[in-house]
Amino acid sequence: MRHSHLNPNPPSVPTSSEAGIAGKLLATAVSTVIVLAVLELACRMWLPVPQLRVFSSLMDGAAVVGTFRNHAFHWKAPEFAVDVRLNDLGYREDFSFALSELDVAFMGDSFAFGQGVDIADRYTNVAAAFVPGKKAASLAYPNGWQPEHYEYFLRNNPQLKPRVLVVGLYLGNDLDSDVKETVATFDDKGYVESLTIPAREVFDGYMITRGIYPLGLGTLAKYSYTVRLLLIALNGSATWRDYLVRRSPGVYPPNSPNSLPTELGRFDEFSNRAFDSLKRIRSMLMERGGELIVLVIPQNFYVGPSRNPHIARENTSSLDEIVRSGGLKAEVLTRCAQAQLACVDPTPILATDDYFTFDPHWTPAGHRKVGEWLGRIMKSYW
Repeated sequence: MRHSHLNPNPPSVPTSSEAGIAGKLLATAVSTVIVLAVLELACRMWLPVPQLRVFSSLMDGAAVVGTFRNHAFHWKAPEFAVDVRLNDLGYREDFSFALSELDVAFMGDSFAFGQGVDIADRYTNVAAAFVPGKKAASLAYPNGWQPEHYEYFLRNNPQLKPRVLVVGLYLGNDLDSDVKETVATFDDKGYVESLTIPAREVFDGYMITRGIYPLGLGTLAKYSYTVRLLLIALNGSATWRDYLVRRSPGVYPPNSPNSLPTELGRFDEFSNRAFDSLKRIRSMLMERGGELIVLVIPQNFYVGPSRNPHIARENTSSLDEIVRSGGLKAEVLTRCAQAQLACVDPTPILATDDYFTFDPHWTPAGHRKVGEWLGRIMKSYW
């Protein structure tokens, strides 16, 4: 009997239908790669570094430093379009200066930076005109964005000895989320010794949250303009951020609205930390021969009905109670009086239309009102 030498399990030959599926999958994969490449190229062209719509700051060793220097860009948003120019130190001023030269310094976040307004309309520039002959400058954003950051900046720049330092304290987040996202260590005298911001990182001048997005998007943003643009959009929307940001212990999404207890004026460990920092700032200034003015910046709902009150959605039902009781603003002013801090409140001079409709910042008219009012206060220090 002859035995067959044929392989009892010959290799299968793809059928026409299997070959068709494989071809379609390959075509889909190639098309996807091409689409992603085109999208990435489009994002790079549409959002090159000089046109990033915001710049922010980094904690870098012993000082907080600006992300960009000698930089200019056009900042466009639904309610404003302004040109932003940064000097050789990264500050939004049209002149160069040394910290040691300043008679007046302004610290603060987006209000002191002048979000939505041209530099001539910014309250810091308007106020400075009331003290002619004195050198004044806004140090936002390189100074940070909450009192502990300003303390850190002041401590690590001993050459900064202004006669007057104006610190903007925005009630919307300076005593809550901005402190929660800051990890601070203190020396044996209770002063801020080091700062880290675990949830933030700057990519090409735009600060985004880091390490708390799913699917490794935070890491991918380092390499992909497409992902970076996605995260920029997420950070600009509290709604999407709240839905998509993965929570983890000790990590708080940036710029989150206040908790209800904070809105009602109930201080906790975080708000106490920030307020105590203001007192330490005053002590440092006094040692340098200067004075502190705390500019209390109220949320839009404190000055009248707002179409878009800057408050967490879940807290809107308590809005009437907050306004009626004075809420966080009343508690801050009470504590200022008890601590003998010079806190000034511009609420009486502001109106609803001094804030943008949807953006919670002051319009040029609001900045001018506050700047003129603040300038008259500053004159009394000379």
